[in-house]
Amino acid sequence: MIRLSLCMIVRNEEENLGACLESMEGLADEVIVVDTGSRDRTMAVARSFGARLFRFAWRDDFSAARNFSIQQATGNCIFWMDADDRLPAESRRDFLTLKRRLSEEKQLPALFFTIRSLFDENGRTNTFRQVRLFPGRPGLAFEGRIHEQIIPALDRAGIVIKHVDIPILHTGYADEAERRKKARRNLAILEKDDPTPVNLIYRANMLETLGRGEEAARLLLRALEDDESLQRLDGWYEKAVADLARIWIRQGKTAPCERLLSRGLARVPAAFPLLLLMAEVMIRKGVSDAALPYLELAEKNPPRVGPVASNPEQGMSRLFFLMGECRIDSGDPEAAREAFMESLRWSPGNRDAAEGIRRVAAVHEQEGNFSKAVRALEAVSTESSLKDQIHLMCLSLKDPDLSRFAVQAEKVMRLCGLEPRIEINSAGDLALLLLNIAEAVPPSPERGGIIRMIHDALAGRYGESPPAGNPPPGSIRFKTWTA
Repeated sequence: MIRLSLCMIVRNEEENLGACLESMEGLADEVIVVDTGSRDRTMAVARSFGARLFRFAWRDDFSAARNFSIQQATGNCIFWMDADDRLPAESRRDFLTLKRRLSEEKQLPALFFTIRSLFDENGRTNTFRQVRLFPGRPGLAFEGRIHEQIIPALDRAGIVIKHVDIPILHTGYADEAERRKKARRNLAILEKDDPTPVNLIYRANMLETLGRGEEAARLLLRALEDDESLQRLDGWYEKAVADLARIWIRQGKTAPCERLLSRGLARVPAAFPLLLLMAEVMIRKGVSDAALPYLELAEKNPPRVGPVASNPEQGMSRLFFLMGECRIDSGDPEAAREAFMESLRWSPGNRDAAEGIRRVAAVHEQEGNFSKAVRALEAVSTESSLKDQIHLMCLSLKDPDLSRFAVQAEKVMRLCGLEPRIEINSAGDLALLLLNIAEAVPPSPERGGIIRMIHDALAGRYGESPPAGNPPPGSIRFKTWTA
């Protein structure tokens, strides 16, 4: 039978540890918590969950602390977590099933889990695979002061590594201040280790987090000097090229970036991040038609989850956003709208894609195709400001089908604190409605422009002085809202 030891190293984690241990309650047969110098109630929280407690003097070496924790385990199966990890509630049953399956294995494997690391307060995540479970055997030990690895030891011992479709949520990087604090700590530790290509890439990432892009670029160039070694490591060569390319794109170094990506794609022709970055370089050069082949190849080779952190959903969203950019440049706003919509389906919070749809609407508006402009803007109306919502309402007033105006006017009135209890049967009624909305717009630097927008919309349909008795084409009847 499997006896699972949950092994953890912690320090000043009283705010996080309880949620982690609660998510694993009833799943581990023992909990080992090694404290590396807490000054808060971390140990008391661990004790309340029945953990076995140990202390370890911190010496800037995560592997040393991690190895001490697994040495205290009595189980034949090790599962490790950090205090800011969580097993989602919906995965508990899958985890119990996994334990039963492991009990039937003749030789216990090690297992990759999918780690979803929250990257900011908007819910964006980086996703990667990491070995979190392995047999409890003497001689197995983590390596590396930071970003510690158990895989080399597993390989030497001939232990098979498999994948399980069970996610672990990591919350430790969601706060920007905390990310910068950890970056400074991690950078100091990384600088004590040998400057291997992977070490240099990690250091470059920490420097970028701290806003030191020039230094990060120099380290990435050093890492790429040993590109053959990097290519033997799954995903690391592509990461180094992509990280450096992003820095150079931000710095406007288009020509060296294009050369870098050309070399990268010559070595890894179907590398999704490199294809996207090359397409972006082409768009920035003003040759969008040259970007499309890269985007089409990227669509055929979507991103995968591997040992290097990535965000597949965000990557696919970026792919379709760039496709939308190309379609706008080629004069096909409808194809652009479809691409931007697909971008939003992959990542609903993609502001670039939402702005792309607004640009499509502007093209349709300039062409006088108000129905298409309204349809485009409706796709992003849920994330729009009051100004955007009023713009959509005014635009829909130009559409021959006034039913859309009714829907948008109801939304605007509610946003302004008004209840749409009005029936509009004449241009005068319409003018009164828009006047009420204009008066209800809250004070802001944009208020004058919003009021002018409303005036121009009414004047554009009925002239500067619409006669009170002239009924608009089609009657607009609002729903009666009750308190």
